[in-house]
Amino acid sequence: MPADPETMTRWLLAGARLSALLAVMPVPGFGWLGAPARIWFGLTWAYAVLPLVPGGAAAPPVPGNTPDFVIALIREVVLGLMMGWLLGLGLSVYRQTAALIGLQTGFTLAQAVAGDGAGEAGSGEAVNPLDRLYQLAAGAVILASNAHHQAIIALVEWLRLVPPGTDPVAAPARLAQVLGGVLGLALRLGLPVVGGLLVVDLALAILVRTAPQLNLFGVGLPVKLGLGLVLIALSAPLVFGQAPGVINGIIQAAGAVFGGSRGAS
Repeated sequence: MPADPETMTRWLLAGARLSALLAVMPVPGFGWLGAPARIWFGLTWAYAVLPLVPGGAAAPPVPGNTPDFVIALIREVVLGLMMGWLLGLGLSVYRQTAALIGLQTGFTLAQAVAGDGAGEAGSGEAVNPLDRLYQLAAGAVILASNAHHQAIIALVEWLRLVPPGTDPVAAPARLAQVLGGVLGLALRLGLPVVGGLLVVDLALAILVRTAPQLNLFGVGLPVKLGLGLVLIALSAPLVFGQAPGVINGIIQAAGAVFGGSRGAS
């Protein structure tokens, strides 16, 4: 890569976008990876893909002074943060599914009673074991199916279609549609387990009516935990088999939100 000022400016802008994206995008099992390492990886990645980004007359004009460069840099960081957040929705689908299942099975209640509030590395947010299981399993399926390759290709294509220095206009209606779709997908993925446990709740309610002296908490919680594990195991192929499709859908939706408009070209 030539070290002329224009190329270096484009590299810094592309590196700012990719570094911001990597800083907020969750990577299962790599929550310990700190922000400095992600920033350096983003700059290295930008250096590698910069030859694929349009330059010369096909590229937007490079900022000619420091204030314009700072504004362009902030715009690239914001764009990268928003894209990283959108890509993170792919794994948050499984986190929301695990939260719904954990609430219905009693995992959340058992964790509260036990006082286990372990936080996730890098975020400090409390995560229960079911959340970790679903995120790691979904991540393993994504890696095994090479869906992460599609994500990398899509990000490089995004840099090519929306080069550093452009002013893409996000589509708010499309963004709201993506958020609604993520929540709906989480509900559908958790429906087999949640629906089965609702039947268990109904059976326990009838049992308590017929035997009022029965300790519902002492009997119901172990039963729901055990049956919940069985239902989770039975529904796992269906739930995690959709992980590559979820990631590809999020990538396409993110591209539609941020890649549909180009400012200066």
